[in-house]
Amino acid sequence: MDKKRFGKSILLIFLFIILSLFIGVINYVFKLENSKLFNYIGILEELFLAFVFILVTKVDLKKEFKSFKKDYIPDMFKYWLLGFVLLGISNTIIGLITGASTSANEEINRKIINTYPLYAVASMCILAPMVEELIFRYSFKDTFKSPKAYAIVTGVIFGAMHVILSISNITDLLFIIPYSVLGIAMGVIFKKCNNNLFSSYFVHVFHNTLSILILFLVL
Repeated sequence: MDKKRFGKSILLIFLFIILSLFIGVINYVFKLENSKLFNYIGILEELFLAFVFILVTKVDLKKEFKSFKKDYIPDMFKYWLLGFVLLGISNTIIGLITGASTSANEEINRKIINTYPLYAVASMCILAPMVEELIFRYSFKDTFKSPKAYAIVTGVIFGAMHVILSISNITDLLFIIPYSVLGIAMGVIFKKCNNNLFSSYFVHVFHNTLSILILFLVL
């Protein structure tokens, strides 16, 4: 493991947490979540975060996009499907043990989808996946010599961030498992596809879009 690169990636995650908390405070103080402007302000926030992390990670989006190959697609969806199935199994087991059907993060997402569907689609299906792939996948790409270590560590960090930032009770910590399973699958996809940002991004977009479509049918 390259400790220097790992440290830089962890600092990037702290920057993400600080910016997220700062934006959350602004929303709370000015009661933006109850405002009709929430859709527009929320999209601007996500664009700002994406812009910041594109600069910080120094990623060349055009180069990444051009280097994406159609040959990546079978591996992309094979490992996503495996991660999706394991995510569903782990969620079911946690639900049987705790009685909680979803995590606090998922409850927040459902509320946003129900209240601000346009913002939910723009954020969860386009902007948030880009920010998360830059932070949790791309920034760690040269940190680990072992692809397995890379996938596991980045996957667990990915899972932890999705739970800790919105935790409401101690049992919520169990939901780190399903989020981590999905994160590990994304990490495997990233490595299998030659560290290409758009490989895991496209799968992330597909997963979130599918999840929102399912929730639209349920809610």
